[in-house]
Amino acid sequence: MARKFSKELKKRKAYQKRKSLILKSKEIKSTKLAKKIQDAKKYVRNFSSHPLSDDEIIILSKGVKFIPTPKSEKCNIALMRDFSNFERRMRCTYLFTKEDNKQMHPFYIKTGYSPAYSCEALENYLFATRYEISKIKPEKQICNISRSERNALRNLRSNDDIVIKKADKNSTICVIDKQIYNAEGLRQLENDTYYEKIQHSNVNEFTNAAVDIIENAFKSKQIDEMSYNYICQDLDSRKLGHFFMLPKIHKIPIDILKEMEVDYELRKNYLITGRPIVKTQPMRYTTT
Repeated sequence: MARKFSKELKKRKAYQKRKSLILKSKEIKSTKLAKKIQDAKKYVRNFSSHPLSDDEIIILSKGVKFIPTPKSEKCNIALMRDFSNFERRMRCTYLFTKEDNKQMHPFYIKTGYSPAYSCEALENYLFATRYEISKIKPEKQICNISRSERNALRNLRSNDDIVIKKADKNSTICVIDKQIYNAEGLRQLENDTYYEKIQHSNVNEFTNAAVDIIENAFKSKQIDEMSYNYICQDLDSRKLGHFFMLPKIHKIPIDILKEMEVDYELRKNYLITGRPIVKTQPMRYTTT
Protein backbone atom coordinates (compact mmCIF):
# COMPACT_ATOMS: atom_id res chain seq x y z
CA MET A 1 0.00 0.00 0.00
CA ALA A 2 2.83 2.37 0.85
CA ARG A 3 4.57 1.50 -2.43
CA LYS A 4 1.37 2.26 -4.41
CA PHE A 5 0.94 5.56 -2.56
CA SER A 6 4.57 6.47 -3.33
CA LYS A 7 3.98 5.87 -7.07
CA GLU A 8 0.86 8.00 -7.07
CA LEU A 9 2.75 10.76 -5.27
CA LYS A 10 5.57 10.65 -7.83
CA LYS A 11 3.05 10.83 -10.69
CA ARG A 12 1.32 13.78 -9.06
CA LYS A 13 4.63 15.59 -8.56
CA ALA A 14 5.66 14.93 -12.16
CA TYR A 15 2.29 16.22 -13.39
CA GLN A 16 2.62 19.38 -11.28
CA LYS A 17 6.16 19.92 -12.58
CA ARG A 18 5.05 19.56 -16.24
CA LYS A 19 2.11 21.88 -15.58
CA SER A 20 4.36 24.52 -14.02
CA LEU A 21 6.77 24.28 -16.97
CA ILE A 22 3.91 24.71 -19.44
CA LEU A 23 2.55 27.71 -17.57
CA LYS A 24 6.04 29.21 -17.38
CA SER A 25 6.60 28.76 -21.13
CA LYS A 26 3.21 30.34 -21.88
CA GLU A 27 4.08 33.26 -19.62
CA ILE A 28 7.42 33.71 -21.38
CA LYS A 29 5.73 33.60 -24.79
CA SER A 30 3.10 36.13 -23.75
CA THR A 31 5.81 38.42 -22.37
CA LYS A 32 7.81 38.19 -25.61
CA LEU A 33 4.66 38.83 -27.66
CA ALA A 34 3.75 41.87 -25.55
CA LYS A 35 7.28 43.29 -26.00
CA LYS A 36 7.13 42.55 -29.72
CA ILE A 37 3.84 44.42 -30.06
CA GLN A 38 5.14 47.31 -27.98
CA ASP A 39 8.24 47.62 -30.19
CA ALA A 40 6.12 47.34 -33.36
CA LYS A 41 3.87 50.22 -32.30
CA LYS A 42 6.87 52.55 -32.48
CA TYR A 43 6.97 52.15 -36.27
CA VAL A 44 3.22 52.21 -37.08
CA ARG A 45 0.86 55.19 -36.97
CA ASN A 46 -2.85 54.59 -37.48
CA PHE A 47 -4.68 57.69 -38.74
CA SER A 48 -7.66 55.74 -40.10
CA SER A 49 -11.01 54.62 -38.73
CA HIS A 50 -9.92 50.98 -39.11
CA PRO A 51 -8.70 49.59 -35.75
CA LEU A 52 -5.48 47.63 -36.22
CA SER A 53 -5.10 44.25 -34.57
CA ASP A 54 -1.86 43.15 -32.93
CA ASP A 55 -0.95 40.95 -35.90
CA GLU A 56 -1.61 43.79 -38.35
CA ILE A 57 0.64 46.11 -36.32
CA ILE A 58 3.42 43.52 -36.27
CA ILE A 59 3.25 42.85 -40.02
CA LEU A 60 3.15 46.59 -40.83
CA SER A 61 6.15 47.30 -38.60
CA LYS A 62 8.29 45.08 -40.84
CA GLY A 63 8.18 47.81 -43.53
CA VAL A 64 6.88 48.16 -47.07
CA LYS A 65 9.87 46.28 -48.53
CA PHE A 66 9.38 43.18 -46.38
CA ILE A 67 8.82 40.00 -48.43
CA PRO A 68 7.15 36.93 -46.85
CA THR A 69 8.72 33.56 -47.57
CA PRO A 70 7.30 32.30 -50.90
CA LYS A 71 5.86 28.84 -51.31
CA SER A 72 8.37 26.15 -52.24
CA GLU A 73 6.04 24.36 -54.67
CA LYS A 74 7.00 26.66 -57.57
CA CYS A 75 10.74 26.73 -56.91
CA ASN A 76 11.45 24.09 -59.56
CA ILE A 77 9.57 26.08 -62.21
CA ALA A 78 11.61 29.22 -61.46
CA LEU A 79 14.83 27.17 -61.36
CA MET A 80 14.22 25.64 -64.79
CA ARG A 81 13.26 29.03 -66.20
CA ASP A 82 16.57 30.48 -64.98
CA PHE A 83 18.46 27.52 -66.44
CA SER A 84 16.77 28.11 -69.82
CA ASN A 85 18.17 31.65 -69.79
CA PHE A 86 21.57 30.20 -68.90
CA GLU A 87 21.36 27.81 -71.88
CA ARG A 88 20.57 30.70 -74.21
CA ARG A 89 23.56 32.72 -72.96
CA MET A 90 25.91 29.75 -73.35
CA ARG A 91 24.77 29.05 -76.93
CA CYS A 92 24.97 32.72 -77.91
CA THR A 93 28.45 33.00 -76.42
CA TYR A 94 29.62 29.99 -78.43
CA LEU A 95 28.03 31.07 -81.72
CA PHE A 96 28.61 34.83 -81.74
CA THR A 97 31.81 35.43 -79.75
CA LYS A 98 34.62 36.22 -82.15
CA GLU A 99 38.34 36.26 -81.64
CA ASP A 100 38.69 39.96 -82.52
CA ASN A 101 36.40 40.89 -79.55
CA LYS A 102 34.64 43.68 -81.43
CA GLN A 103 33.31 46.35 -79.06
CA MET A 104 29.51 46.31 -78.78
CA HIS A 105 27.52 49.44 -79.57
CA PRO A 106 26.57 51.30 -76.33
CA PHE A 107 22.93 51.47 -77.49
CA TYR A 108 22.66 47.94 -78.80
CA ILE A 109 19.11 46.53 -78.55
CA LYS A 110 18.91 42.88 -77.55
CA THR A 111 16.98 40.81 -80.09
CA GLY A 112 16.03 37.97 -77.73
CA TYR A 113 17.18 35.37 -80.27
CA SER A 114 17.48 31.88 -78.75
CA PRO A 115 19.64 29.39 -80.73
CA ALA A 116 18.32 25.85 -80.85
CA TYR A 117 21.74 24.17 -81.23
CA SER A 118 25.39 25.10 -80.71
CA CYS A 119 27.78 22.11 -80.73
CA GLU A 120 27.72 18.51 -79.56
CA ALA A 121 29.98 18.98 -76.53
CA LEU A 122 28.05 22.00 -75.22
CA GLU A 123 24.66 20.40 -75.86
CA ASN A 124 25.69 17.25 -73.97
CA TYR A 125 26.80 19.38 -71.02
CA LEU A 126 23.56 21.39 -71.02
CA PHE A 127 21.43 18.26 -71.27
CA ALA A 128 23.23 16.53 -68.40
CA THR A 129 23.04 19.65 -66.23
CA ARG A 130 19.33 20.11 -66.93
CA TYR A 131 18.70 16.46 -66.02
CA GLU A 132 20.54 16.81 -62.70
CA ILE A 133 18.75 20.06 -61.84
CA SER A 134 15.34 18.56 -62.62
CA LYS A 135 15.93 15.91 -59.92
CA ILE A 136 16.46 18.51 -57.19
CA LYS A 137 13.67 18.52 -54.61
CA PRO A 138 13.47 21.88 -52.83
CA GLU A 139 13.37 21.75 -49.07
CA LYS A 140 10.44 23.29 -47.28
CA GLN A 141 11.48 26.72 -46.09
CA ILE A 142 10.61 28.05 -42.65
CA CYS A 143 8.10 30.88 -43.04
CA ASN A 144 9.28 34.23 -41.68
CA ILE A 145 5.76 35.18 -40.51
CA SER A 146 3.16 33.28 -38.52
CA ARG A 147 -0.18 32.12 -39.90
CA SER A 148 -2.05 34.85 -38.05
CA GLU A 149 0.32 37.49 -39.47
CA ARG A 150 -0.24 36.14 -43.00
CA ASN A 151 -4.01 36.39 -42.47
CA ALA A 152 -3.54 39.95 -41.19
CA LEU A 153 -1.55 40.81 -44.31
CA ARG A 154 -4.33 39.34 -46.46
CA ASN A 155 -6.93 41.41 -44.61
CA LEU A 156 -4.93 44.62 -45.09
CA ARG A 157 -4.56 43.97 -48.82
CA SER A 158 -8.29 43.37 -49.24
CA ASN A 159 -9.27 46.54 -47.35
CA ASP A 160 -10.07 49.19 -49.99
CA ASP A 161 -10.94 51.89 -47.44
CA ILE A 162 -7.39 52.54 -46.26
CA VAL A 163 -4.08 53.63 -47.80
CA ILE A 164 -0.75 52.40 -46.42
CA LYS A 165 2.27 54.62 -47.08
CA LYS A 166 5.74 55.13 -45.64
CA ALA A 167 6.11 58.43 -43.83
CA ASP A 168 8.26 61.19 -45.25
CA LYS A 169 11.81 61.48 -43.82
CA ASN A 170 11.51 58.32 -41.66
CA SER A 171 10.56 54.66 -41.90
CA THR A 172 7.27 54.87 -39.98
CA ILE A 173 4.30 53.16 -41.68
CA CYS A 174 1.14 55.31 -41.82
CA VAL A 175 -2.40 53.98 -42.29
CA ILE A 176 -4.81 56.64 -43.60
CA ASP A 177 -8.42 56.59 -44.72
CA LYS A 178 -8.56 56.63 -48.51
CA GLN A 179 -11.16 59.43 -48.45
CA ILE A 180 -8.85 61.70 -46.42
CA TYR A 181 -5.84 60.72 -48.55
CA ASN A 182 -7.65 61.58 -51.80
CA ALA A 183 -8.94 64.85 -50.34
CA GLU A 184 -5.37 65.91 -49.50
CA GLY A 185 -4.24 65.00 -53.02
CA LEU A 186 -7.04 67.04 -54.61
CA ARG A 187 -6.25 69.97 -52.29
CA GLN A 188 -2.68 70.05 -53.57
CA LEU A 189 -3.62 69.57 -57.22
CA GLU A 190 -6.08 72.49 -57.07
CA ASN A 191 -3.23 74.83 -56.15
CA ASP A 192 -2.72 76.93 -59.31
CA THR A 193 0.75 78.01 -58.20
CA TYR A 194 2.26 74.54 -58.76
CA TYR A 195 -0.27 72.69 -60.95
CA GLU A 196 -2.16 73.55 -64.12
CA LYS A 197 -5.48 72.00 -65.01
CA ILE A 198 -5.76 70.83 -68.63
CA GLN A 199 -8.81 69.76 -70.61
CA HIS A 200 -7.11 66.86 -72.35
CA SER A 201 -3.83 65.00 -72.16
CA ASN A 202 -1.18 66.35 -74.53
CA VAL A 203 1.17 63.37 -74.26
CA ASN A 204 0.68 62.62 -77.96
CA GLU A 205 1.77 66.15 -78.89
CA PHE A 206 4.96 65.86 -76.83
CA THR A 207 5.63 62.42 -78.28
CA ASN A 208 5.21 63.62 -81.87
CA ALA A 209 7.46 66.62 -81.23
CA ALA A 210 10.12 64.32 -79.75
CA VAL A 211 9.86 61.96 -82.74
CA ASP A 212 10.35 64.88 -85.16
CA ILE A 213 13.48 66.04 -83.33
CA ILE A 214 14.94 62.51 -83.29
CA GLU A 215 14.15 61.94 -87.00
CA ASN A 216 15.80 65.23 -87.97
CA ALA A 217 18.89 64.26 -85.98
CA PHE A 218 18.97 60.88 -87.74
CA LYS A 219 18.52 62.37 -91.21
CA SER A 220 21.27 64.89 -90.57
CA LYS A 221 23.52 62.00 -89.46
CA GLN A 222 23.97 63.37 -85.95
CA ILE A 223 23.04 59.89 -84.60
CA ASP A 224 23.40 56.48 -86.23
CA GLU A 225 20.62 53.94 -86.90
CA MET A 226 21.30 51.92 -83.76
CA SER A 227 20.98 55.00 -81.53
CA TYR A 228 17.85 56.06 -83.41
CA ASN A 229 16.16 52.70 -82.82
CA TYR A 230 17.23 52.70 -79.16
CA ILE A 231 15.71 56.13 -78.48
CA CYS A 232 12.46 55.46 -80.38
CA GLN A 233 11.71 52.06 -78.84
CA ASP A 234 9.97 53.49 -75.73
CA LEU A 235 8.17 56.43 -77.34
CA ASP A 236 5.17 54.33 -78.36
CA SER A 237 4.38 53.35 -74.77
CA ARG A 238 3.32 56.89 -73.80
CA LYS A 239 2.96 56.02 -70.13
CA LEU A 240 1.40 58.52 -67.76
CA GLY A 241 3.13 59.39 -64.54
CA HIS A 242 2.09 58.06 -61.14
CA PHE A 243 1.19 60.61 -58.46
CA PHE A 244 1.29 59.69 -54.78
CA MET A 245 2.08 61.33 -51.43
CA LEU A 246 4.15 60.55 -48.35
CA PRO A 247 2.60 61.77 -45.05
CA LYS A 248 4.69 64.48 -43.36
CA ILE A 249 4.13 63.33 -39.80
CA HIS A 250 7.47 64.81 -38.69
CA LYS A 251 5.74 68.22 -38.75
CA ILE A 252 3.05 67.09 -36.29
CA PRO A 253 3.89 67.73 -32.60
CA ILE A 254 4.50 64.61 -30.53
CA ASP A 255 1.76 65.39 -28.02
CA ILE A 256 -0.81 65.70 -30.81
CA LEU A 257 0.40 62.41 -32.31
CA LYS A 258 -0.21 60.66 -29.00
CA GLU A 259 -3.72 62.13 -28.78
CA MET A 260 -4.48 61.06 -32.36
CA GLU A 261 -3.74 57.44 -31.50
CA VAL A 262 -6.80 57.30 -29.21
CA ASP A 263 -9.05 60.05 -30.62
CA TYR A 264 -10.45 59.29 -34.08
CA GLU A 265 -12.24 62.64 -34.40
CA LEU A 266 -8.90 64.40 -34.00
CA ARG A 267 -7.36 62.12 -36.63
CA LYS A 268 -10.25 62.84 -38.97
CA ASN A 269 -10.21 66.63 -38.61
CA TYR A 270 -6.43 67.17 -38.37
CA LEU A 271 -4.83 68.02 -41.72
CA ILE A 272 -1.99 65.60 -42.45
CA THR A 273 -0.07 67.14 -45.32
CA GLY A 274 1.66 64.92 -47.84
CA ARG A 275 4.86 65.25 -49.84
CA PRO A 276 3.84 64.95 -53.52
CA ILE A 277 5.89 62.59 -55.67
CA VAL A 278 5.42 61.92 -59.39
CA LYS A 279 7.08 58.82 -60.81
CA THR A 280 7.76 57.82 -64.44
CA GLN A 281 7.14 60.86 -66.69
CA PRO A 282 6.80 64.17 -64.86
CA MET A 283 5.02 65.86 -67.77
CA ARG A 284 1.50 64.60 -66.94
CA TYR A 285 0.20 62.24 -64.26
CA THR A 286 -2.74 60.43 -62.75
CA THR A 287 -3.83 60.35 -59.10
CA THR A 288 -4.15 57.24 -56.93
